[in-house]
Amino acid sequence: MRTQRTSFDSRSLFDDSKMLDGTQFEFVAAIESRYSTFKADALQLSPDEFVRWPNHEAYQGDWRVFPFLTPKPVAGVTEFCEPNRRRCPKTAVILDSFPEIVGAGFSRMAPGCHIYPHVDDVIPNVLRVHLGLVTDETSKMRIDGQIISWSEGKAIVFDGRVQHETANLGKVPRTILIVDFDPTFRELPI
Repeated sequence: MRTQRTSFDSRSLFDDSKMLDGTQFEFVAAIESRYSTFKADALQLSPDEFVRWPNHEAYQGDWRVFPFLTPKPVAGVTEFCEPNRRRCPKTAVILDSFPEIVGAGFSRMAPGCHIYPHVDDVIPNVLRVHLGLVTDETSKMRIDGQIISWSEGKAIVFDGRVQHETANLGKVPRTILIVDFDPTFRELPI
């Protein structure tokens, strides 16, 4: 298969809520259908296997990640990708089956953690998926003024270039799978 990138401006897909409709991407339904595998892999990890996000000024509390793939090198994170892929081979194989993925990892927020409002430093035309693995309605995300909660097994799709923040207001850790993908990626038959 050869690949082709098509012209795409993710901003044109936004409605008034700044959320994207995940059903317009076949990839999102495929990720949701593998929820149980992702959750099982995340639950078998100890909290100490996750690494603290290195930019400590960006959040308050305990925020840790378990990266599989980073779209750009991140000191203190990228070097863990290969060992983490070996630690969770089922998740790694699933992620590898989607060529549109440019970044992925588990994200774990302890109770009381707050990731301050920010805009992600992402490559152009990359969208972000958050798949709830272990969460409840007390974990919140604000995307451009709209407050939402994650649901286990359900994906939230948004453009990380839109200001957003997250907080775990509950009593249990919140764990999600974060996937960055390029919606312009298409495989063409040779």
